[in-house]
This record gives sequence, structure tokens and C-alpha cells, in this order.
Amino acid sequence: MNLLIKVIMVMLIGLFLSGTSVLAQEQTCPQIVRAALDATDEQCRSTGRNQVCYGNVNLEAAPQPGVEDFNFSAPGDKVSVSAVESLSLSSRIEQDEAWGVALMQLQANLPGNLPGQNVTFLLFGSVEITNRVETNTESVTFDILALGNVSVYEEPSTDAPSVVDLTEGNLMRAIGRNVDGTWLYVSESGITGWMLAEEVQADGTIQTLNILGPEGLPPTPMQAFYFESGIGDAPCPEAPDSGILVQTPEGASQIQFTVNEVNITLGSTAYFQAQPSGEMTTSVLEGQATVEAGGVSVIVPEGSMVTVPLDAQGIAAGPPSEPEPYDAAKMAVLPIRVLPLDIVIAAPITEGTAEAPSGGSILLTGGEWVWTMGTPSGEGCPAGTLDATVANFTPAGPFQLPEGEFNWEAYASAAYGQAFPPAAVFSNPDSNTYVMEIPIGSATWHYEVRVIDGERMEGFFESVSEGCTILIPFEIVQDGAE
Repeated sequence: MNLLIKVIMVMLIGLFLSGTSVLAQEQTCPQIVRAALDATDEQCRSTGRNQVCYGNVNLEAAPQPGVEDFNFSAPGDKVSVSAVESLSLSSRIEQDEAWGVALMQLQANLPGNLPGQNVTFLLFGSVEITNRVETNTESVTFDILALGNVSVYEEPSTDAPSVVDLTEGNLMRAIGRNVDGTWLYVSESGITGWMLAEEVQADGTIQTLNILGPEGLPPTPMQAFYFESGIGDAPCPEAPDSGILVQTPEGASQIQFTVNEVNITLGSTAYFQAQPSGEMTTSVLEGQATVEAGGVSVIVPEGSMVTVPLDAQGIAAGPPSEPEPYDAAKMAVLPIRVLPLDIVIAAPITEGTAEAPSGGSILLTGGEWVWTMGTPSGEGCPAGTLDATVANFTPAGPFQLPEGEFNWEAYASAAYGQAFPPAAVFSNPDSNTYVMEIPIGSATWHYEVRVIDGERMEGFFESVSEGCTILIPFEIVQDGAE
């Protein structure tokens, strides 16, 4: 080969390498993020229930102790969530043009006979998540002693219906606990339910009990976890800050899981971020969530966010804040296109209100409420029927309602001191109208409440039976409201 040809080849190789370098440099931040999401969407479509899928580099996974044949190192790899102890994603766009993405499909508290329905978790950017579902090899149980007049509840919440009321000295058997050990699941003589740990004397160590879900069943894989994420770390304006998107399946009941010992109830799509010695943020993009920590429960409407303070270990260290508008620009770049359900991200709520726009549920002001009857009427009824119905239907006096969305169980307990019959059927014709119908023999009771604003409700009670129709209109106003 003569000298001229050698020189030409060297020049061509140099141009090729130079061109390759230029092409690599042209992989901008938006392109890298888009490519990572496209790869995840394609590689992870077949992810099954309680599986995690490796979406895009950089991602590292640690298996649970004793797990062998753990293969989770390349995009498209899928493993059982129960085999994973922790996941660590990172964003290294500037260093090596990589942006971590992982997708999980979880059962949470969905019924086991609905395998086609799953809760989708999409992790992206700099995120670390650790599974906190731990079950003892052997079941631990011990006796507990009621320290006073205390109640056993259907769920670990004082707003839940009461199963039975105990007196001081009554014994129950503790067979489980919630994540932070503030509630104990008890069983005795066919009675099961939840009791506050602070109201009993335990004949054992509470933390040795198995962790159970609200229904008294063991939590499913990753239904409880700790996580932390970057904050304000979007690699470019077109990319989101690091975090986790969670979407519940269409038509499913509300999903319950625990994050950093914050209890979350979700029937929608939400975005989570968390920083130890900082705070955990829950932003609801559509639908509604309930965030509970430190014994305080806050309803979060779409278009808003709440924060919970975290200690140095990333564990909840206080109650949630009140809902406030989120940053629409930050929500707009979230990778919702990878989620199974198409959604429209809600506009931020109005500053200083807990009312969601675009037909969202109006939240009530907590405190004392007063029930006032309008003019009742009765047609075709035996003598005395109207007066008897009015007397039984009218609350004894003012009553306390919790802050948040109208809730039939809370209302029945506060206004009437008892739960509605099991035969009651509930519906919501629209987001602020609540209907309950009860068949009583040949009669039908129709009880309807409409929330007008955070301090006022209107409604009516109607009973129709064998030619007798009774109608009782009413208004319920927060005490002190004009």
C-alpha cells in the first residue's frame, strides 16, 4: 500500500471517529430520558403481579438473604418482588448518559383472585427503596389487658366502626400489629379487630408480632417500604425530579400501603418524593389520597400535595401538613405515559383551600356540626308514623365530624351513635352527592346528603312503604358558620 493511500485511510478513520464522537455528544438530556422511558415501556409491558422489571441503567438490586439465582442486571430482567431486599437507581446523565428506571406491579391489598389488576410503581432518577414487609418464621402471640374502657375497631383507625367495647381488665389475644406498632390486631372468642397499643398492657414485646394489613392479613410484597429520592435534581427542564409514580387499577377499591411508616390510602395516581432529615411529599395528580402519620389523617384532593417530616433515618417524625397547590410545571414533565392508564394531570387547587377543581370532592371543616330539620311531610301514613319517624331520625344534638371528605360511617357514628345496617347500599351520583339506600322489609329508605361547601350540607330522608311516603329535608351546618 503506497504512502498516499495510507494517508487517506488515516484521514478517513479520523473523520469517522470524530463523527462518532459528535453523534455521542448530540445525545442530549431530553433524548436520554426519552430513550430510557421508551425502553422501559417496551421491555416491561409483560411484568406480572408482584414482579419488578429492570427498565434502564443505572440500577442495582440487592436480593433478600438466602435468595439464589438472582438475575437482575440488564434491561428487561424481571424478578419476584419478594426476592428483592432493596433497589438503588441513579441519574448519571452528565457522567455516562444513564438515567435509572424500574417498574413494579404490586398486589398491595387487592384480592388474590384478581391477578389482572395490579398497582403500578414507576421509579425514576435517583431513588433508593427498601422492602419492609417482614414476617416472623414463627407466629408470636400474647395476652393484652385493657387499661380502661376501650374499643376494638374494624380497621386501625378510631374513625373505623367499632366491633366491641371493652371494660378495664378485659383480656384479648394480640396476634399482629401495624408497621409502627401503634395498633394491635386482636382475637378472642370469635371477636377480631384492632386496638390502640397505648390503651392496653401487653404481656410481650409488640415489635415481635407479625405485621398485618388493615384487614388483618399479612401485607403483600413491598406493601410496606422505606425510600428516599433526590430533590430538585431534574437533569434538564424537560425531565422530572427523581421520585416514584404510583397508579391504582381502574375500578378497584382504594389501595393501602405504607411508605416510611406513613399510611397511604390511594384511589388514583400520585407522585412521591422523600429525603431523610427532610420531608416526604405526596402529590395527587388525579383522584384522591389519604395520608396518615402521627395519628393524624389528611385527605389529599387532586391538584394538591401534602408533606410529612422525616427523621434522619427517613421515618415519619410528625403529622401531615394541610393540602396545598403543587407546582404545575413540575407535574407536567412526569413520565405518566409509561403508566397503564391514560390520565389528565389535574390543575393545582386554589391557594388556601382544600377544594379540588374540575368537580373534585369538597372537603369538610372538622369540628362541631348542627343538624336542622326543614318541614317534614307524610302522605298516606297511619297516625303517629310521621312524628315517630322524625323523633328517631333527628340527631340528639350537635356532633363532631372529622376534617375531610364526607364519610357515612363517621357521620352515622357521630350523629346517631351507631353504624348503619349491613344491608345499606352506598353510591355517589357525583363527587359531592352521597346516597345511602336501605331496604327495610317492604319499605325503602333513601338518605341523601349533598356537600355545598366546607361548612354546609343539605339533604333529605325519604321512606316509601305501602302507600306511606315520608319526606324529611334537613341542613347540616358547621357550628359558627353563617
